[in-house]
Amino acid sequence: MKIKDVERAVGITSANIRFYEKEGLIAPRRNNDNNYREYTKEDVERLQQIKFLRVLGVSVQDLRLLFQGEYELDEIIQKRQEEMEKEAEHLHELQEVCNTILRTGVDLDHLNFSILDEKSAGIRDRLEQVLYEDAAEVEITKEEYYRYIWKWLAAALLLDTVLCYLFSGVMEKILLMGSAEVHLGPSMIYLARDFWIVPVLLLLAVFTALSTIWTAKMWALYMNFILAALELPLFVFTLKWIVDKDLSGIRFKSAGLFAAAALFVVIFGLCLDRFEKMDRNCGYGALGALVYSGGIGLLYYFNVKDWVYWSVLLLAFLMYISVTTVMGSRDRISYTKFAGIVTAINTVNFVAVMIAAYGNTKSWRRDGKVFR
Repeated sequence: MKIKDVERAVGITSANIRFYEKEGLIAPRRNNDNNYREYTKEDVERLQQIKFLRVLGVSVQDLRLLFQGEYELDEIIQKRQEEMEKEAEHLHELQEVCNTILRTGVDLDHLNFSILDEKSAGIRDRLEQVLYEDAAEVEITKEEYYRYIWKWLAAALLLDTVLCYLFSGVMEKILLMGSAEVHLGPSMIYLARDFWIVPVLLLLAVFTALSTIWTAKMWALYMNFILAALELPLFVFTLKWIVDKDLSGIRFKSAGLFAAAALFVVIFGLCLDRFEKMDRNCGYGALGALVYSGGIGLLYYFNVKDWVYWSVLLLAFLMYISVTTVMGSRDRISYTKFAGIVTAINTVNFVAVMIAAYGNTKSWRRDGKVFR
C-alpha cells in the first residue's frame, strides 16, 4: 500500500505516519526499484492501535516501550490512568480558581498571581507547561525556520572568525601549556602533555550535547549554542597541532576558514529559501560544499603554503554543516524556534548529532515519564 492509501484507511495524515515511522513505531519496507515506502496490512493495524492509544493520551515514548515488548498493555493503561487522575486533580484546582474569580467579581486591574496557590503542584506544572509552549512551540513557517537556523550559524561562524583573529595567541599558549612529560605515580607511567586538551574538548562537547537534551528553556539553549560555537576554534587549532605541530600563520588561516564557512552558510541559506528541493535532498548541500570549497581551494593554492590541508578541512566542515542541517530538518512535521536552535546546536556539535540520531530530543523531554 502507498501512503495515500494508508491515510484513507487509518484516517490520519501522511505527516503523522512519517512521524510515527521516525519515532520507530512502524517500519514500512522500501521498494528496491524506486525506494518508495510500501505499507502492509500489519502496518495499518499498528497505526490503528497507535491512533486509539494516542486518543487516550498514551505518550509516544510509552507506545515505543509497549511495541518493543518491554511492557504489557494493562501496565501502560494503568500508568495512563494514574496520570489522568493527577491531571483531573490539577484541572479541579484550576476550576476552583475560575469559580473564585466569578464568585468574588475580581476585575482585570486586581488580577494577580496571589489568587493562585503557588505551592500547588498542579499550578506549578501548569505554569511550566504554558511557559514552555509560549516560548518554544509557536509555529513558524518553514522558510522562517531555515532563516532562523542559518542566521544563528552565520553569526556563530563570524564570531569564531573574530576569536581566531584576536585571540589566536591565547589559543596557541593553551595548546603549548607544558610540552614536557609529567610523572603520574609510582607505576613509572609518563604522559605526554602535548594533547591534554583533546579529552577536555571532548568532555566539553559531551556536556554541551547532553545539556541540550536536559533543558527546554530557550535562553539556556541560546547559551548552549554560543558555548558550542566557542568550542570550534579550539578544535581547529588542536587538529592542526595534532597533524603537524605547525601553528605558523594560523591566525589568518583559521580566521579565513571560518569567514569562508560563514559566507557559504549565507549563500546556502539563500538557496534553501529559493529552491524548495534543496531541503529534501542532502546531495545539493554536499555538491554546493564541494564546488564552493574548490573555489576557495584555488585561492588557498596561490596564497597558503599548506593549502591542501586547509582546503580539505574546509570541504569536510562545509559538507558536515550542509548535510547535518538538512538531515536534522527534512523529516520535521512542525517548525518552531525551539526546533531551530536545537538543529543549530546539533550542527556545530558532533556529539549532539550522534545523540540526536537516536531520537528526537524534544519528544524525550515531553514524554519524559518512563517506567523504571
